[in-house]
Formats: sequence, C-alpha cells, structure tokens
Amino acid sequence: MATAKTPDKLKDVGLTKLYRFDKARVRGSMFIILTLARRDGVDFALDGRRKGARTHEMQAFLYRLFRLGRGAAAYKPGGPGRHETKNISSNNHWKQAIDPRGAENLIAWGKKKGVPFHRPYDDEPWHLELRKRIDVRDLLRKRGLMAKKKPAREGAKR
Repeated sequence: MATAKTPDKLKDVGLTKLYRFDKARVRGSMFIILTLARRDGVDFALDGRRKGARTHEMQAFLYRLFRLGRGAAAYKPGGPGRHETKNISSNNHWKQAIDPRGAENLIAWGKKKGVPFHRPYDDEPWHLELRKRIDVRDLLRKRGLMAKKKPAREGAKR
C-alpha cells in the first residue's frame, strides 16, 4: 500500500490510506488523531519506520530478530499483528498499532479527548492501540474542522 500525499486539510484525509507521520506510516484515521494531539502540544514521536505500519518484509525481519533473541516480541508475518499493512487495511480503521516515544502522554491526552488509547501488553509500554473503534470525524467536528452531521429528514428511508 503506497503512502498518500498528505492533504492540506484534515477533513480531506482518506481514512483507509497510509500517510507519513514523523518517520512512520499510519492509517488516515490514526494520522488525524496524532495530528490533533500534536496540535494540542502533546510530546510524542514516531521516530522510526517500524513504529507504525509495516510491510510484510519488515515484519518478517523483526520476527527473525525476536526469534534470535535480538529484538522485542513480534508476531510472525501474516499473523494477527496490528502493525502489518495487510492487517491494517483489512480490519476496521481502529486496528492500527503504534509504538510512540511518549506513549504515556498520548494516553493522558486521549483520556481528556475521548480517544481510548491503551497498552494491551504489560511488557511493551511503548505499544499503543485503541481500545474501541471511534469515528475520527467526530473529533474533527468538535474542533470545527469539519461540517456538522446533517440531521436525518423526517420520513426518509433508513
């Protein structure tokens, strides 16, 4: 999956496309969340290519390092890992994992803003995922960066 050119406005970000954030690639929905956090002054970084979405080859390399005892725990390529681009693009948009420096800052910000970051693994304090699916467009609407939803018309078919 190729990295898309970042649009000028967050409301124009494609939720399922991959975008560069710092040195990593993330899905559009995660790109929006991270951009809003950065605009709020949250201190964090995705300071490496393996911190966001990973190719199958990169995941295989990390898995080999893990098996040799030279790297952090890593899923087998093609497994259920939430960094591998194949899994990110086939699952709902909230399934992306990130490994930021400053994870605790993102968690604290998320609690205030309704973004449910959590650490699913006790032995990986840097690994974050979202606990549940959220609609990032609602975050944009709350900040006035996207038009409010139009109310459903009476008598309209659902």
